[in-house]
Amino acid sequence: MTADLRAKSPEELRTLAAAETHPLRRGALLLRAGDLEAAHELFQHDESELGAFWHGLMHRAEGDYANAKYWFARARNLPRELNLNPNALTDAAEAGQAEDPALWAEWATLWEATR
Repeated sequence: MTADLRAKSPEELRTLAAAETHPLRRGALLLRAGDLEAAHELFQHDESELGAFWHGLMHRAEGDYANAKYWFARARNLPRELNLNPNALTDAAEAGQAEDPALWAEWATLWEATR
């Protein structure tokens, strides 16, 4: 299913989010749809490492790179456990050099870890 999500339109992602019962997964779908405010509302209430990582992705998407790194730090060891380097991708995004395949791979890995 993860690969299918990449091709979904924002409207389709919002529909999936409305049916999703897991708050972080709902937020992830909203983030993918570009609904940053709605995603933020869900992520900010989750104090887990997964919640912190998703929160960081949302801040990166809005261009708040320093805040993104703050939330990635709150994810503690999770990025390393998932073999991800969100700070490097944040630096690349800030420099305008983040590649969509790398950002998608990060999102998809985190999506699979969120159960």
